This record gives sequence, C-alpha cells and structure tokens, in this order.
Amino acid sequence: MSVALRAGLAAAAAELDAQADELTRLDSLQGDGDLGRTAGLIASAIRQTAEEEGDAEDPVLLLRLGTKIASLAPSSSGTLVASAFIGAAKALQEPSGAPLETGLRAGIEAVQRRGKANVGDRTMLDAAAPALASIETAPDDPAAAADAAEAGIEATRTMEARIGRARFLAGHAVGEPDPGAVMVGTALAAALRAGLAG
Repeated sequence: MSVALRAGLAAAAAELDAQADELTRLDSLQGDGDLGRTAGLIASAIRQTAEEEGDAEDPVLLLRLGTKIASLAPSSSGTLVASAFIGAAKALQEPSGAPLETGLRAGIEAVQRRGKANVGDRTMLDAAAPALASIETAPDDPAAAADAAEAGIEATRTMEARIGRARFLAGHAVGEPDPGAVMVGTALAAALRAGLAG
C-alpha cells in the first residue's frame, strides 16, 4: 500500500468515528438511525484491512477493503461504500489517468449503478461528485477537492430527496444535510487533506 493511501485511509477512518454520533442524529430524522454504527463498522474495516493487507498493491488492497466493508457493514450505505471501493480497485488495475481521479470516478460510477441515484438526488454522490470535479480541474490541489466535498455536503441542505426512505420523510430533515453526504464527504475530505492525492 502506498504511503499516500495509508495516510488517507487512516484519516478517513478517524473521521468516520468522529462523525458517528452526528450521523446517527441525522439518520434518525429520515432513516432508521443506524448510519453512525455503519460508519464505525466501515472505519473498523479500513483499519483491519490496512493491518492485514498493508503490503498489498493499492488496487488489491482497495478490492479487499470493499469486500471487508460488504461483510462487516451490510446495510444499504455500507453496501454502496463497498461498491465504491471495489469499483475503484477494478479501475486502478489498469489506470488510464491519474490514480486518484481514476479511482474516485470509478467509485462514483459504481455507487450510481448500485444505488440508482444521480447527482442532485440528495445522497452521498452530492459530496463525492464535487470533489471529483475539483480534481479534474486542479489535480494538484487536494485541499480544493476537500473543500468541494464539504461544499457538496452543505448543498444537500436545500435539495429534495428523490430516492430511498428519505424521500418520504424529507419533512423531518428540512435544513439538515443529507447523512450519507456527511459520511462520505467528511471522510473523503479528511483523506484528501491527509495526502491521498500525493
């Protein structure tokens, strides 16, 4: 595993743990309130995989991480995150561009396929997609991509939920950010600032 990926994954895991209580609160407004637990399980999967597969090449490690997340966190959000890692791993086996951009794009596409959501539907995609757009524009500025992910989180406060249980309970979360966007966006921003783009 590359030094940059190790640092990024460690930072993401720490951020997932730090956000757990807030994710539970947000998810309780329009879901079943288990997202904080899911975030903790994803963080555990990251740490376990980094320890067990630390010598693996990045694509292999990401594939095993996706498999571990699918096993430890089999909720809908956990499954989507697992799909993102697996999609990124497959794309990075023969990257056609910069690894971070290639992996993030493939991860987003995997989430779209699995979750049937699009950008603007008030989901985790609304934090990840702005980060990718920033990387495409300024590949050497991971801080800008982190800022874009966080701006994406904030933008979900005024979006209408169009998919999943949230669309039926949207009135309970008026003015609040989407919990999936918070989970993915804060973890991604932490990873970017820790050197994932290095």
